[in-house]
Amino acid sequence: AGMTLYGIPSAYLNSVTIKNNYAERECGGMIAIETTGIVENSMIIQNYGRFSGGFGIDATSTFEFISCEITYNEALLLGGAMGTQGTVSFIDSEISHNVAAAGGAFALSYANVDFLRCEIKNNSAQSDLTFSLLEGNCSVAHGCIYSTDYPGVYPENDHCIFQAEADGVLDVLDFYTEEDDDILMIHNQNYSGFDSPNCVEVKKDDKIYWSAGAIIGFPGFEICLFELFSGGGGIFVYGGTLTLTDSFLYDNKATRAGGTIEIVDGDIDMINCTLIAYDPDSPPINYESGTFTATDLILTGDVEGNKAVISDCNSACGVGMYGSCSTAGILAPNCYVNCECIACEAGKYSNTSGAHGDICEECETGKSSNIGSSSCDIAASDYYLDIDGEFVSCPDDATCKGGLEMPRPNSGYWIDRSRLNTASILNRCHRSTCIGASSGSDTSSCWLQECYGSDDDCSGCDSDELQCRKGSEGPLCGSCSHGYSYSSSAQTCLSCNIASIVESSSLIALFIIVGVMSVGCGVYYFYNKYKDEDLMWINMMRRLIVMLIHKNNNGVLRVLWVNYQIIDSVSWTLEINFPFPFKRFLFSIKFLSFDFVLADCLPGNYLASVFIWSLFPFGCALINEFISQVRQMRINYLINHHHSIEEEEETDTATLQTLQIQITNIKNSHFANVLLIFFILLPPIFRKQFVALNCFDLLDESYLRIDTSVDCNSNGYVLFVIFDVLAIAIYSAVPLYWILLLYQSRSILNPPATDEQLVYYIRDNDRDLDPLRSLFTPYRPSTLYFESFEMFRRVLFIGVLPLVSSHSDRRAALGMLLSLCSLELFRSVQPFRSTSTNILAYVAQYAILLTFGGALLLETSVVSGLSEMAIGGVLFAVNILVLFFVIILISLNYLNEKKKSQQIKEMSATKVEWAITFDQKKFQTTFDSITEHTVPPSSVLCFWYCDVARSKQVLKSGIPARKLEDEFKNIEDVLKQSTATTTSRSTNHQLVRKKTLRKEALRKELGGIVFTLHGPKELDAEDKKYFPTPSVLFACSIPRKWLIPVDPNGSLRVVTAHSLQALRCNYFGEILEPRPWFEGGVL
Repeated sequence: AGMTLYGIPSAYLNSVTIKNNYAERECGGMIAIETTGIVENSMIIQNYGRFSGGFGIDATSTFEFISCEITYNEALLLGGAMGTQGTVSFIDSEISHNVAAAGGAFALSYANVDFLRCEIKNNSAQSDLTFSLLEGNCSVAHGCIYSTDYPGVYPENDHCIFQAEADGVLDVLDFYTEEDDDILMIHNQNYSGFDSPNCVEVKKDDKIYWSAGAIIGFPGFEICLFELFSGGGGIFVYGGTLTLTDSFLYDNKATRAGGTIEIVDGDIDMINCTLIAYDPDSPPINYESGTFTATDLILTGDVEGNKAVISDCNSACGVGMYGSCSTAGILAPNCYVNCECIACEAGKYSNTSGAHGDICEECETGKSSNIGSSSCDIAASDYYLDIDGEFVSCPDDATCKGGLEMPRPNSGYWIDRSRLNTASILNRCHRSTCIGASSGSDTSSCWLQECYGSDDDCSGCDSDELQCRKGSEGPLCGSCSHGYSYSSSAQTCLSCNIASIVESSSLIALFIIVGVMSVGCGVYYFYNKYKDEDLMWINMMRRLIVMLIHKNNNGVLRVLWVNYQIIDSVSWTLEINFPFPFKRFLFSIKFLSFDFVLADCLPGNYLASVFIWSLFPFGCALINEFISQVRQMRINYLINHHHSIEEEEETDTATLQTLQIQITNIKNSHFANVLLIFFILLPPIFRKQFVALNCFDLLDESYLRIDTSVDCNSNGYVLFVIFDVLAIAIYSAVPLYWILLLYQSRSILNPPATDEQLVYYIRDNDRDLDPLRSLFTPYRPSTLYFESFEMFRRVLFIGVLPLVSSHSDRRAALGMLLSLCSLELFRSVQPFRSTSTNILAYVAQYAILLTFGGALLLETSVVSGLSEMAIGGVLFAVNILVLFFVIILISLNYLNEKKKSQQIKEMSATKVEWAITFDQKKFQTTFDSITEHTVPPSSVLCFWYCDVARSKQVLKSGIPARKLEDEFKNIEDVLKQSTATTTSRSTNHQLVRKKTLRKEALRKELGGIVFTLHGPKELDAEDKKYFPTPSVLFACSIPRKWLIPVDPNGSLRVVTAHSLQALRCNYFGEILEPRPWFEGGVL
């Protein structure tokens, strides 16, 4: 060689040129043995050697090349520029245009070589000594032999002879011939069919013979020579380590493989390198064994031209990924440039690395994986991973989103999150307060196992906020938060603030009803006070009140109240949320059960509410009694002080009797009020008391169904049960007390063998029965105690039915059975005195029956495909029809009563008119007899005359008053006379009336009715002045004190309008034509 370095511990070559050296056996330019050195700014060019053209370094040497140029060197076998077994580093150097059979630039054999910022270019590994074709039409190319026309079908009788030009091993890429007839022979061994000579070793100059028979149709073969040392246009690596950093490799070629790098064995690492290869038939890197890693390797200049691929071989298609990878460019099994690695889809996995193609495997049923997973370690959708690590199917009525989430309850269901072992147990809610788990992404973490057991473990994962509607909390979302109250019709907790109360259509409806009745009660006062003004709407209101109350004592409103009260309780009894519009209807009638938001907004739980409601009726009764005592004290005061006014003895006795009657009436009316209070409040109170006994078991605990904040196993609840049972017993005695009261008056209410109509007449006119009238008035004598039975029936529907079963469908079926029994009861007994009321009660039972039936359909879904809205519409229509039926019955009853009254009045008026036909004698005798018996000593017989036409109107409405300014010269004189004749006789109340008369006289023009004391035969000129057409006379018995003389010496007397107004009645139903009274006339 040109230079041999042997045993030099520190060699330094700077600016040296090693050129045109030739070594037939070893290295051409230089060889180093047991030497450590540095070569800097030097050139190694145009050297030739058998093993290494430019430089040879043994395993005991270490060298560093800095800014060197190693070019145009050639080696017959290995390493055109350098062959080494030692430790070598190249920095900022250029290695180019070197040629060798293997490793055109470098041949590394168990060496440790580093390249930093180097250029390795235009080197080639060329070996033409592969195969040659001696005979035939077969072909030889790139170290491979091919049958004629390959890959097409070879011809018949094909014949070829090949010769190996180098040692090596046959690598069969394709082999398919006709078995036993078309033969490839090597070393006297025949190969045909699919039996190929793969891995057969050949030596230089060995012959290979091919012959084919007459049958064609087979493709033939492609066989290459795998040389022991071949390839690696730039670098050939056989063991050791090679590191290339920030280096540039381009246009290196190899005849067979590894246009830039051939790796037989070793550890190769390429960092931030650029590799350019223009030869599409020579992949730039060929890898056989060892390890190959590349970071930010840029490969360009492939067959598509100017294509750049950046690859990180360490992570290319690792576990959890698959690659649509290509080995174009780098033939390394653990590194794939041109590789697009894609993470395995969710639900698939890959537990191997490399370029797999699309081979991510599907997870088993119930299992899934995240994107890019190496195993299926999470649950699939509709499954969850339980606490034992098993993948379990999602429970009914829950949603399982897979992953590591536990089941989420659907709407209407609740999960106890306080314990992990109950995370998959679905509990059906009794209300519409369970909205199901929130599906928002921000709550997904709340359903992981670590968030169970305590809400403090996971921020924002409060169990009530996750599962309950706003205002609800606790187990099954069955308790209302502070500031909220439960509404059975809405099936949810409503806010206690003013806005929610105003929004309550039920409360608004109650306010409207109370308002209408209040206005009606004030009709008469306004009428008397403003009779001259246009107040027709007041008259209309008055008639409505009369129609609904005064003329409707046959039980129609009672039936309506009871029916709607039972229907309103169905939603709570069955724990069902009815669909629209029936739900809205129930919400509007809940005032019948006193189910107000405000009523239960008092502090404390439901037990406190029951306690207050249980005492409420007694509180109302005490207030009623207090008012009664105050009113009685006022009357007693008048009785004790009546002697303060001078009066006649008989009048005094009559006044005392009147006051005693007033006291009795007060007592009776207030006792009736107490009965009414209990009649209205008893069923809703019973319901609240029975509901407070309805507990249920949930996960080894017992809770109150209406309010799950109440622990039924607590000592406080046990004490409450004692109170509640006693309250139920006391209230149950109320209907029994009604029976006792009615039983004591049974001789009048239901006398034996008495005409029924006569009984009605007796009991309707017996004032002693007024306190009990609400208990018996609508009923027949034979069903005297039906009101008490009806109360127990209401309690059975409203209070007892919710307790009979924990299954709502069974309660609905039992409700239907009770409705059928009620149907038969009202059909056979017919308890009401009015036929129309009995019909209404019978029809109302059908409404209850259909309501329970509709609820059963909703609970069991028996009728598939039937819209819930349709069921709600039918129930709404049925119950509204009952209301319409009530309105029609009330209207018909009112019209019938009015018609009967009209007929009675007309008959009475006709008898009076018949007196016109009497002869003079009969008339006089009759008149004298009537006068004798009907005119008391304190009264005076007065006469009023008119013509026949006017008399008909007077008979229908009364004698009209008129203005009388001319009859009195001074109004004060009139007041004086009026005061003298209308002095109060006994009571302070009458003294107040005198003052009122004065004020009214001063405020209004004086008027009244003029009478005469002269009979028909005594009329004088002054009488005829007032009565010019005395065809008809009206004889009236008038108290002497009311009469004011027009002239003290004359016969004319006046009854003032003030007296008439003071005597004005509040009820005009007995007047044949009451219109003048309604319009404010004074008669």
